[in-house]
Amino acid sequence: MSGRPARWPDIGSGSQRPGQNSSARSVALRWPSDPYMHVNLVACDAGGRQQGWPKSVDQLGSTVLTLQVADLDLEVRRLVDDGARIRVDAETTARLSGPTRSAYIEDPDGNVVELLECFPGRGWDYTSCTVAGAQTTFLHLQLNTYDYEAMSRFYAGFGFAPDPLSEGRPNVDYRQLIDMSRPNPYIEAFGRPLNNKVTNSVTLFQLAGDHSEMHLEIMGWNDGNLVVPGPDPTFHQLGIMRYCFKTVRHLDVLAELKRRGVHVLIENQLGAYKWGDSEWFYFADPDGNVLCFEEWFPAGRWGEKV
Repeated sequence: MSGRPARWPDIGSGSQRPGQNSSARSVALRWPSDPYMHVNLVACDAGGRQQGWPKSVDQLGSTVLTLQVADLDLEVRRLVDDGARIRVDAETTARLSGPTRSAYIEDPDGNVVELLECFPGRGWDYTSCTVAGAQTTFLHLQLNTYDYEAMSRFYAGFGFAPDPLSEGRPNVDYRQLIDMSRPNPYIEAFGRPLNNKVTNSVTLFQLAGDHSEMHLEIMGWNDGNLVVPGPDPTFHQLGIMRYCFKTVRHLDVLAELKRRGVHVLIENQLGAYKWGDSEWFYFADPDGNVLCFEEWFPAGRWGEKV
């Protein structure tokens, strides 16, 4: 599998999140070809919280979403004026590439969001970097919610706007490509369906001027059956549900994951969008967190006229 994540040295400062056990170890990982996005893995002592909402920082799974901001104090004042709850006031962390300041807030659903201000310096200057042509990058993360409108307004305050190119192309018929005799794959993998009867809105948002390919996918649900995140993450859970990575030769990646004994959840998922077509699959990491690899293709891969 190409693009093995590389360790990011800045975590060597031993930074610690609020409420995190002092003996916890952490490391930030990124794809070598994607300098922008990182996943911070934290190993907490035994006895951490297994289930609950809102999530605590020592709970298993995805607990904190980090957004880099230009002026932390300005953003915090704006959010306080809008009625947001501040979980942890601004504090400074020493890192190998220079200090950062961060504060922790809650979005309308109670997801914890870290606002991170990076002081200018060589270690944080990614303006000359690009993910163009990269084989593996972060693509999007999915937030499940019952209040799509409130969540969309909240993240719009940071500059997130709908990406029109991610809208689906109508009248694409996948039936010739998928075995329709098989049960709904989401029922097989997660015990519940995924269709427009249980969801009411879904949008991929992107930050203006963002040089990465990262999107924030907000999915609104109306069936009342989203579960509280627990030790067995599922597609139908509140909060951060999955992370998606863009790759090439996704079938080779899938075969390698199977060879390594990784739990593959759903294969052969197809999409047709204004920018082109894609195919992806879902799998789980050792803790059960849902992940996704997706490959992009020119429009018309599925045979329809474009």
